[in-house]
Amino acid sequence: MDSLTNTGNLGDPTVATREKGDEMVADAVANVTELVRALDGLDAPEGSDA
Repeated sequence: MDSLTNTGNLGDPTVATREKGDEMVADAVANVTELVRALDGLDAPEGSDA
């Protein structure tokens, strides 16, 4: 991240709002939930200890 920005953010943080942040978190949680559910339906690779 240091090579991209020395402030730790990308874009213009002055336009951020609590509502936009809440929406981003909700979207991230939904995406991770979808991924976990998709992975749950897969069989472990042959020869794995899973």
